Amino acid sequence: MPNNRRNQISSKRTRPTAARRSAESIQPTRPVALDVVLKKLAPFLETLSAGELADIPKAAEALARRPCGTRALFHPRPAQPVEVVFARVNREIVGVLLLRHKWMGEAFAQYCNAEVQQTARWPQIVLEACDSWLEQLRSDLGLWLSRQAEVLPERFYPRLYIDGADDFLDVLDELTPEEIDRWLWMPIVLRGLQDLARNGNPQQRGKLRKVLLRWAPDGRGRPTKAVDELRAVAVAQAVAEAESRLREGFKVCCQLRKIGGYNSSREVIEPKLVTMGYDEYEVRAIVEGKKTLSRAACRLVAFKSNGRYTVASVSAIASLGRKRLRSGW
Repeated sequence: MPNNRRNQISSKRTRPTAARRSAESIQPTRPVALDVVLKKLAPFLETLSAGELADIPKAAEALARRPCGTRALFHPRPAQPVEVVFARVNREIVGVLLLRHKWMGEAFAQYCNAEVQQTARWPQIVLEACDSWLEQLRSDLGLWLSRQAEVLPERFYPRLYIDGADDFLDVLDELTPEEIDRWLWMPIVLRGLQDLARNGNPQQRGKLRKVLLRWAPDGRGRPTKAVDELRAVAVAQAVAEAESRLREGFKVCCQLRKIGGYNSSREVIEPKLVTMGYDEYEVRAIVEGKKTLSRAACRLVAFKSNGRYTVASVSAIASLGRKRLRSGW
């Protein structure tokens, strides 16, 4: 075969296709685009401490080793220094939310009492609370964003704070209950309703009441009770269940204290309660409840509320709830 013929065949084999040439022209731009994105994230990335940065690869490895499927239920999800939540709309990823796990734990701790934070289970409580928070964000973030897009054409912000609240109420008055239900996802709508409920004139508050009654009409069966009364009854029932649960252990604790001496110490009482099947919170509630079973039960409910209630507030709320129950609630 002549050399020129061989060279022509060789050039045909090595000549890049149009698709390959296009891909090669695009490839250099990808790192540049990623650099631009990272620069936009710089204000967030600069807040990460050296310890958080060092923990990122370790946490990623621990997450990769976590079992899948039903076995994952027995292996808690390892916390990630930077938690990533994708916003999905109709299964399409439309955005991402980055959160420092350290901040999530600190924000949760602000609303928990000191007693709960001093228990041995506090790290596990924080981890479980943050996991629950992330799960809510995964399910709600995309829906929340799409609801924002839905109400943008209505220009609620200028209608509320420039044109006046009457125009805002006129829009709500034309909505169906299903549309109101969707729009209540929006912080701007909720803020508008709160502002009108507090600061609106009597006519505006009356119109708002009609809108809300149309969204969630009352009168179906038994009248709705006040939220505070419902909470009081729920707490009273929780205290009653706690008393039933702690009764035998509290009786044993009282008997040991009557004996006195070493037998009345926590070193003796706590192991005895553990052998009876009580968990850490229940043991603490019995030992620290001291004088009355009711006090021990209130302490247990406070412990298991993850900081929502103190012992004193549980006792006061339960007292109100018992009154409501006795009055035929």
